Amino acid sequence: YSIATNFNRIASTDIMETTLFLDYINQLNLTTDAKIKKVAIAYIDNEYGNHAAKTLEGEIANTELEIVALIPYQSNDENLTEPASKMIINEPDAIFQVSTNQDLIAFSSLLITNRKSRPLPSG
Repeated sequence: YSIATNFNRIASTDIMETTLFLDYINQLNLTTDAKIKKVAIAYIDNEYGNHAAKTLEGEIANTELEIVALIPYQSNDENLTEPASKMIINEPDAIFQVSTNQDLIAFSSLLITNRKSRPLPSG
């Protein structure tokens, strides 16, 4: 095998991404008084998504953050309104999403539409 002859990709592990996500939230809370306390997790219900969600759930248990929604969805779901609505109703301060780029865009569009139609909670 000759390295990089065909294709090589180095991807971070679930624990690395989780640590970065939690460090980022911590820094936002410390430096901007973001007051992030509630987190929602949306993930594809497959081996990739389940492992990442389980890793994140375990690490969040060691923080002061609260998981307010843990939302699995199927990779072949064309309409993500239901899982996005389940996140929105719980009013998370931050969302961790384990998905494809296409799903991330779909979720983001639904969340933006919801925020435009409903003012953000104050406080």
